[in-house]
Amino acid sequence: MKIKNPIKISFYSAIAIASILILAALAKWLYPQPQYFFLGKIAIFADGVIAVAVLLFYRKVITWQILSWVFSVWLGYSFFWLVQNQSCGCFGSMGTSSSALAMGLDLFMIALSWINMALLGARKRLLIITMVFALLFALVGIWLGTDIFHLRMMPPPMPAPAIPVQ
Repeated sequence: MKIKNPIKISFYSAIAIASILILAALAKWLYPQPQYFFLGKIAIFADGVIAVAVLLFYRKVITWQILSWVFSVWLGYSFFWLVQNQSCGCFGSMGTSSSALAMGLDLFMIALSWINMALLGARKRLLIITMVFALLFALVGIWLGTDIFHLRMMPPPMPAPAIPVQ
């Protein structure tokens, strides 16, 4: 079946993804996680940059390919926190079940990226390569989750002992 206007579908997909990214950035900004202040600011910036990029370059297959990899990393990250039964912080400190929500949204956006790649004319081989790398990037996301998990579980540093003044 031939789709009449794949560019229009890609445009609406880009609007949907950019809207979700902006919503996540706003949630991180309005409900920051104090222990990850700097990491939260980086995530807000990344969400904004990706939202603008997908709106500007939605007609290109490579945009959707890279987007599927980005969301694959985030899928692995949110999966790690779901297994730990903790919030991934993908929506700041808003809500405690954001790991399951983030995983669902990541899966949706990965599928949407692959659909748009196909609609825009990506060959079957490129789609398969993209999917294989998506699995590898999900493992990277799990690894990032373990690193941040160890930071969360690490006790705060002990203050240096006071040296008596003579």
